[in-house]
Amino acid sequence: MPVLRLVDVTPDTLTLPRKPCVYALLWVRSGKPVPIPRLLAVDPKGILYIASTENLKRRVASNLLKHLQAARQGARPPDRMHAFVIALQYTGMIDKVKEEELQLAYKQYPDILTAARVERAVLAAYMKRYGEPPPMNLYLSKKHLLTQPLQPDPELLEALGLPRATQEPASRP
Repeated sequence: MPVLRLVDVTPDTLTLPRKPCVYALLWVRSGKPVPIPRLLAVDPKGILYIASTENLKRRVASNLLKHLQAARQGARPPDRMHAFVIALQYTGMIDKVKEEELQLAYKQYPDILTAARVERAVLAAYMKRYGEPPPMNLYLSKKHLLTQPLQPDPELLEALGLPRATQEPASRP
């Protein structure tokens, strides 16, 4: 699974796909993940945010980076700011998490429906492991909490340090 430093991503970055993806933003300081205390355990990977998108290049290179720079400069935010940037501002982490400390991990999927379902499954696995969503996933709609997700993608779970889901045996009548 590709992992890039966010400061290395530009609108001209050729490696970012213009395809549906699930992506995570990770907090890394001095080359090591920043452990994040959660309700049930410490997240050793430093996962700040998990989301899906129809076009990763547009979402990250155009939206996320521009909104992050505008927020740091105190500029008036655009009408629709990236949710990660809103969460950084709301929690006061905007001054603590630097761009050079952010990494982008992503995996491409054939369509946005699959990516959205995988996103929900990975968020569900994260919440099961740590007792709450990643710290910058402040807004989760009912669809994230009430729908039955697909089985999470094992490669994505492994890359994010989450345990593989185990199938529970069917109950007998």
